Amino acid sequence: FNCLPVVGEAAKVDRVYYFERNINSDLFSQRVEWTRGSVSPQIDNPVLQDCDTTIYPHFYEKLHKGQPYIIYVSDLEDNNLKDLLNAQDIITMLNIPVTVFGDLYGFIGFDDCKTARKWSDDEIGILFSLANNISNAFQRNENRARLERKAAIMQAVGLITERLFNTDDIFKTLIESFSLIGEAADVDRVYYFEKNKRNQLFSQRLEWTKNQIKPEIDNPNLQNIDMTIFDFYEHNILIGKPYILKTDELEDLELKKVIAEQNIISLLNIPITVFGEVYGILGFDDCTKHKDWTADEVSMFVSLSNSLANAIEKYENQYRLQNKADMLWAIGKTSERLLDTNNAFEVIEESFALVGQAIQADRVYYFEKQENGFFSQKIEWINIGISKEIDNPMLQNMNLDEYPSLKEKVFAGAPYIFNTHEMPSGKFRDMMEIQNILTILNIPLKVHGEIYGFIGFDDCTTDREWSQDELSVLSSLANNIANAIERTESQQKIINSERNFREMNETIDDVFWLYNIEKSRVDYISPSCQTLLGCSQERFYKKHDVWRDYIIEEDHHLIHQAHDDIFNNGYYEVTYRIRLNGQIRWIFEKSFAIVNDDGTITRNTGLSSDITENLKN
Repeated sequence: FNCLPVVGEAAKVDRVYYFERNINSDLFSQRVEWTRGSVSPQIDNPVLQDCDTTIYPHFYEKLHKGQPYIIYVSDLEDNNLKDLLNAQDIITMLNIPVTVFGDLYGFIGFDDCKTARKWSDDEIGILFSLANNISNAFQRNENRARLERKAAIMQAVGLITERLFNTDDIFKTLIESFSLIGEAADVDRVYYFEKNKRNQLFSQRLEWTKNQIKPEIDNPNLQNIDMTIFDFYEHNILIGKPYILKTDELEDLELKKVIAEQNIISLLNIPITVFGEVYGILGFDDCTKHKDWTADEVSMFVSLSNSLANAIEKYENQYRLQNKADMLWAIGKTSERLLDTNNAFEVIEESFALVGQAIQADRVYYFEKQENGFFSQKIEWINIGISKEIDNPMLQNMNLDEYPSLKEKVFAGAPYIFNTHEMPSGKFRDMMEIQNILTILNIPLKVHGEIYGFIGFDDCTTDREWSQDELSVLSSLANNIANAIERTESQQKIINSERNFREMNETIDDVFWLYNIEKSRVDYISPSCQTLLGCSQERFYKKHDVWRDYIIEEDHHLIHQAHDDIFNNGYYEVTYRIRLNGQIRWIFEKSFAIVNDDGTITRNTGLSSDITENLKN
């Protein structure tokens, strides 16, 4: 928000500010502010902290619809709002929402305290662009935070999984690892419930809590619980589905009572299934804030739950467990690479061999949906002795309308399995038999909420039965691939946006420039410098004081004074004369200082405009 002075001066307003929304309370508070000259600052005004905007319905509605809100205070009928704005000497106000991932995050505001400003559509559009840039910055920060948290969770899950696979005491290892996963996931409580096989009741066995959070391990109400009285047990836990709860959305009064006793605001419960039966529950509580669990986080905790189940089963099925360990390692390695790449498709192609060998598949591939709605195979890995199908014309520009059962499964968005010998005769079965496929597992990829393609795993040597653990882990891989594709496309959009910005600067009549004070050089100047100032970009880049060549000597002292003003005031405005094509032209120049984290002025940026014709008029 260091740009607020620049924005305020450019927009010629009296006050620019930013309000941020508290997602837990839906209240707004002013965070930063710039004011012009004698205009009174409001940053310390307690009335502008934790504001309940719902009491101003029209204002609240506009913001949540992503629309600008312009107020002419003299026309207001809402006396409460009118009094609030009059107290700040506001005559007109423009507020523009800032959204992050589709949710209202805050708003930027522009006040006029001296005139009844009439905002043009162009001005509003430009300020909307500013709000979008702020939104993008927040989203980048949020994405970075999510990626860091995701990486931390992934690292913790990987480490715990490794410990579980190498331990002789599963639950000792688990309780020792709870702090690791709790800190990585930024939760307040991590715990494990186990089901008694005889009476089917659940009891809490293990728990970790942050220092300030009350432990519940000795709570008698958490021993011998009949989970069947809660709706979520049937609808989630019994079918192996994670359960996410926000207390304020809970309708089950019995469960709400249990949750309230533990001061839980949000929780995530993941069933632990051993040999197809619910064995226990892995839980994560947040007692201090509303937590929005991402699909990636849930998938990784499902992976952790599966790892725990695998560890419990390992003494009975060591060979099967080893295969799963290899698969988890491969998926984790692939997911880790997907997190760090700018080219998702390159990593996918390189990682399919690793994944295919780990899960002992005969063929791994990726299909992508084309612009015409057809699907084409883009990437393939095959095991030794398996026929290559990447060049099979049947697998290019596939019209899924010709394969109704496949189309239905793909667009359902969930993993699906086909056994060739169980399929009815028809075109789809013929296609599978031509490729010698006995069983097939396909997992759709959703990017930005739309079906983008799918990854597939063929077995050409056995009638494979895919376990729920395998489906869950491979679904996590599919989810990570989809996220990596989203990130790759988003990064490309950023690159395109930066290119558009440069192209815009290269087409404006005025001269935009950026000067590096520390290195005494011009970092950037728009091409219009040739037309406006009579000097090429190359001259500016080669000679830092090229201004001496085009500004008439009588005005050199004005430039020296302007340079002093940058250090004394942080900005300057100067009008000087140049000699261009045998004529005297008048140039107006405005510049603002750019400071680093410790407040040192390192650069300044400015705009130079030809005002000769304005002066004549």
